[in-house]
Amino acid sequence: MTPSKEDRAPSAGSTATVATDRLASLSLTTGSGHETVVEQEDKFCSACKNAGDSLKKCTACKCVWYCDVSCQKAHRKAHKKDCKRIAKVLKEQTDDKVKSSSADDDNFQDEMFCSACGKSDGDLKGCNSCRCIRYCSSSCQRAHWKTHKVECKRIEAVLKKGEPYNGTYYPDLSQQLHDENGLFNEPPTMPDCDICTLRLPLEYNMSTYMECCGKTICSACNFDSHRAIFEVNSKRIERQQPLLDLSTCPFCRDPGTDGNDERIKRMKARAEMGDATAMWTLAIQFGLVPDEAKSLHLAQNAAELGCTEAQYRLGCIYANGLIGVELDETKADMYFELAAKNGHVLARHHLGKRAYTGGRTGQTITIQSVSPVMVIKSIRHWRISAAAGYTPSLLGLIKFFELGLFRHKDLAPSVRARDKALLEMKSESRDRWVESQDRSVEDT
Repeated sequence: MTPSKEDRAPSAGSTATVATDRLASLSLTTGSGHETVVEQEDKFCSACKNAGDSLKKCTACKCVWYCDVSCQKAHRKAHKKDCKRIAKVLKEQTDDKVKSSSADDDNFQDEMFCSACGKSDGDLKGCNSCRCIRYCSSSCQRAHWKTHKVECKRIEAVLKKGEPYNGTYYPDLSQQLHDENGLFNEPPTMPDCDICTLRLPLEYNMSTYMECCGKTICSACNFDSHRAIFEVNSKRIERQQPLLDLSTCPFCRDPGTDGNDERIKRMKARAEMGDATAMWTLAIQFGLVPDEAKSLHLAQNAAELGCTEAQYRLGCIYANGLIGVELDETKADMYFELAAKNGHVLARHHLGKRAYTGGRTGQTITIQSVSPVMVIKSIRHWRISAAAGYTPSLLGLIKFFELGLFRHKDLAPSVRARDKALLEMKSESRDRWVESQDRSVEDT
């Protein structure tokens, strides 16, 4: 539907009225070098004047409607010059909005680093699509594409249309909402692995609790330890030497135990000494078979002693009425908030989700059904959890950006903070472990 020849734009200060017919009038008003486009109010075919719900809009000027291709072709001679002028104005308006979003990003020059490798010196190039992150080379950009692809395309789509932010819900986070009992203070970070000293992964199943010494290590270090023992045993077989136990603890070198009964015995001993993680492991992982009351009691004791995973899981239990417990939203929020303030990232994400949905599950939530305060709470929670490396929280912020409730200049730092947190948890050893797990899933 784009016309083939250009038409000269009206001079500054004049008004040109484009009329495709008497019933549909489109205005191009110039002033200070800018033009605005007014769409026809009534929805009808500009060629045959028929009205209806099945009409298609001109994709170039986005101002007039047609019944079908034949009507469009019949009206082309009368419409093509006006269409070209209007399409040019729309393109200029979109480019101005994208440039404005890009200019906002210049306020964060202190956060320049490569999102793939973490390099902070040299000539860093920005991602031309989302305008949020930077790379030191094209090879780093390709390597990071798998992580960045989904969010990049969503942000780019909004920027191409023009940033829809209207300032209604999110003008100033620091002043719009009173901090509730320090809930939005910067929480402690996840603890480090006692072997590789990197931050422990966010996923609970990517860490291993060692009941012999009470240490929590990342599953990658445990995997590397087993692999090293396996290689040593291969040489010992050739030399006819005694073999090492594959369950040897990577930290304290304890030879390990035979079967779960011995492990439970050890964890009971550590729980009696006040080890919160041991209590939690007994309560949930082994469950003390069908004794739900005992399991819940141990989980509550672990939560009181500061086990953030127990606090988070208890929030899930009360929010969903699990293991024989009645649904209790007040207790669910209490445990989620306790875990979030102690640094549990998934609990923080759940608080953001519950703030937005009002704790409602199984219902369709619309923007009209939530208050500005609920949206601001969600955004504050998700900015914290995104900065800790949790991608679903970042995707939640992008959704608000798509809805016009979050600005690009506010979103860009969250994208970079998420990437920085992922870099702090990244290592070749962990990448190898994830690959081995993926292969195991494929084999099964």
